[in-house]
Amino acid sequence: MVPFTNNAALARLVLLEQLEVCPRVSIAWEADDLLVIDNERMLHARGETKVPDLDRALRRVLVEEVLQ
Repeated sequence: MVPFTNNAALARLVLLEQLEVCPRVSIAWEADDLLVIDNERMLHARGETKVPDLDRALRRVLVEEVLQ
């Protein structure tokens, strides 16, 4: 996949930088194993705050595979 816009290219660089410093978890898969990820906790979770986050911006992103 390739970034479609300049903002997407910048977002890609930021994401790649973060992936380098995030802790990784190895899973030793065996037959019939199942992994369930709680989307609410893992992707949308935010820590509690005592101050409103007035400058927070949510953006929708579309990811498509580009076949060449």
